[in-house]
Amino acid sequence: MEATGRKKLIIAGVSTEVCLALPAIYAAGIGYEAYAVIDASGTFSETKRITGLLRMVQAGVIVTDYSTVAVEMLKDNASPRAGELYAALDMSFAVLVGQLAGAFGKGKAA
Repeated sequence: MEATGRKKLIIAGVSTEVCLALPAIYAAGIGYEAYAVIDASGTFSETKRITGLLRMVQAGVIVTDYSTVAVEMLKDNASPRAGELYAALDMSFAVLVGQLAGAFGKGKAA
């Protein structure tokens, strides 16, 4: 990661409390902006999940979910890729976003 010069990491793991939490906490500790994708990670009990989440939050890790990360990478709902992305994420409002983006694009050209 250091060779790329990027400071944001998106992390998921088999177990939330170990495979996700430990690298995310370490990354945050050395100055990375670590995003822990909770619903792309698993766990073996609710206690382990909560404990892992609490440890990450206390360490400054940004706790998020897969669709929010994808939308944040998109950066703009007016993007021509918005409808396709939302449909791939099975987001029920994907059609509406596509229609709004289309209408926005037409209004801009006028």
